[in-house]
Amino acid sequence: MASKTKAANAAAAIANGVASTMLTIPEFCHGAKISEGHFGLVRKAKLGPKEIRLGRAVRITVEAAAEWQVMFSQQSTQDAFNKFLQERKEQRELRKRQQGS
Repeated sequence: MASKTKAANAAAAIANGVASTMLTIPEFCHGAKISEGHFGLVRKAKLGPKEIRLGRAVRITVEAAAEWQVMFSQQSTQDAFNKFLQERKEQRELRKRQQGS
């Protein structure tokens, strides 16, 4: 039997009517239709959903995911994220120029 990813397992559980009140990051990303890499950028910009840490495990409640969706759909949040991405790009370009000198 082929091994499934956590996101695929979560999708299968949801499809079978098994609801969870807490999501792993892969489950959250699957539900939000974003990549885990994009989630990392959102988190670095301090615009991610509220997280619960259980030891090393990170969980996101269904309520926090819903709040994040509403918050991230607002233009001001999108502008803040785009500004973060632009500043990050400028910093990388500056480092490249400094290394090339």
